[in-house]
Amino acid sequence: MSQRVAPGLLITCLRILLVVAALAGWGATANADQVDRGDVLDAGGVSHNFEKHLKDIAPFNDYLTTRPSGVGITRGEVNLSSSMDEVITQFRAREIDWASETAFGVPAAVEAGVAEAMALRWKMGKRAYKSLLFVREDQPIHKLADLRGKIVAFEDAGSTSGFVIPAATLRQQGLTLHELGTPREEPRPDAVNYVFAREEINISTWVYRGLVQAGALNDGNWLEAKHMPPQFRAKMHVLYESQTIPRSFVLVRKTLGKPLKRQLLEILLAMHGDKDPHKPMKHYQKTSRLEAADDDVHTARKHVGSLRKFVFAE
Repeated sequence: MSQRVAPGLLITCLRILLVVAALAGWGATANADQVDRGDVLDAGGVSHNFEKHLKDIAPFNDYLTTRPSGVGITRGEVNLSSSMDEVITQFRAREIDWASETAFGVPAAVEAGVAEAMALRWKMGKRAYKSLLFVREDQPIHKLADLRGKIVAFEDAGSTSGFVIPAATLRQQGLTLHELGTPREEPRPDAVNYVFAREEINISTWVYRGLVQAGALNDGNWLEAKHMPPQFRAKMHVLYESQTIPRSFVLVRKTLGKPLKRQLLEILLAMHGDKDPHKPMKHYQKTSRLEAADDDVHTARKHVGSLRKFVFAE
């Protein structure tokens, strides 16, 4: 025997079903933006020497995978890139979960909305550094504008302190930059000419011997004898000193699940206290510790980011 359902009760049931469906849809949408990729923790980053970088970062990433509990991570993988644009694409496609980048590379990923600066990494044992431009003290070069018509030795195009910061600063001052193949080429009189020396010791040697008129190093290399021999430094004068630059950042994918983000940060901040003599952080570019990125660090990062538009300006 069939029973008739009262119209009012049917309408109420339909309303309840619609509310439940809406809540379920909202939950799915909310969770879609905070996801982990199965049991794998994927590390990334820009590298110009994949083999060397892989040997450094793989043990570090493996260490991270052994610590998270309750989030299903069981192994780590590394996916390196040749440019920051590729790293951003990988973050967006959820192909990597974290990466360590310089203060110059970080703003691009943050502004693209694909990553967050989670922690500051003490790379090569240093929390921060400065970029220096130096000349021989017997040269008539007293300000940046005096470099017009001269030759500057930079390290390479991927060096933040050895190219990006000083090059952007020169362009910010309204100076034109012109790349030369070798320091033997004829410099343009209307531009600041530059060459890539590839190694720090080449930069200091070329300035000392007069092959170029200026060079760029960070303040740590300036004080190291293997990069700047004391007899060279005694003849040099610092022409320009940048603001303090954070050494390196740990970027985390913005859509990574919050529980995993929280655990990764806890692990990173506690790593320096691990007494294991084989801990991988020291092997990863001599990382001495990691700390949460505070307001001062973010301010410095934004300053470096403001110079980005000058780097490849014509």
